[in-house]
Amino acid sequence: VPVQFQSDKYFKFDSKDFRRNSAKPRAPGTESAGGGFDIDTDTYTCEVYAIHKDVADQIRANADQAIDIDRSATEFVTQQLLIQKETNWMTDFFGTGVWGTDVTGATDFTQWSDGSSDPEVDIDTGRAAVKKATGLTANTLIVGYEVHQALKRHPLVQERYKYTSPSSITTDLLARYLEIDRYIVAGASYTSSQEGAATTTDAFIAGKHALLCYVAPAPGLMTPSAGYTFTWSNFSGGNGGARIKRFRQENLESDRVEGEFAYDHKVVLSECGYFMASASA
Repeated sequence: VPVQFQSDKYFKFDSKDFRRNSAKPRAPGTESAGGGFDIDTDTYTCEVYAIHKDVADQIRANADQAIDIDRSATEFVTQQLLIQKETNWMTDFFGTGVWGTDVTGATDFTQWSDGSSDPEVDIDTGRAAVKKATGLTANTLIVGYEVHQALKRHPLVQERYKYTSPSSITTDLLARYLEIDRYIVAGASYTSSQEGAATTTDAFIAGKHALLCYVAPAPGLMTPSAGYTFTWSNFSGGNGGARIKRFRQENLESDRVEGEFAYDHKVVLSECGYFMASASA
């Protein structure tokens, strides 16, 4: 959702008001039954995240012609911003205590890395929970990379697609198997250890979790959705909240490539989400 101001209010509607059976029989010459809905407000604040990479004149003069140093600096800055945004997304959306229902693998359901589990039944259970609470059908499943690997190798999936090699079981096939419109693999990874650490630690940002939710195909004032991401369009010139700048730092004898991202992730209707922690071992 592109927004004009960095921080502002937005309207919230109670979905239960839209789902009550409030219509009444009407006698001749009488008024119809009255009804309505409450309007509340919440706020968003598009935090600005930024990072830069300086390209020194000496580095530029010594770079091989095959190396596009400016492009490399831009890619570095962009990658750093995307990792930050992905990490924020996981913190805001991909955890317990966020959604209407939380379940945990090996406690509330059998983890999908266990061949005796039944992912189709587990997704049906989650879909029913969202449907019952909101009247909406969950249409999106986000899974961590390792959860995706467990699903594509699951015996029940293998049996369904037994004439297809495991390497050919695509996200489209898994979406069809689980009756989901959008099956998304959160496969981003990052180095979690600090620069200069004795031991390097790498990790998948999403972990081994899964989120089943309803996501509106397009945002709207009265359109329910699990969540929205607000992007500060006035800041970025309408470029999704992001911008890249290049300018001279004469005191450093360098050209600076600087990237900025202004956004805020907001849960809008928590009942639209069903979170499955530790979906695989």
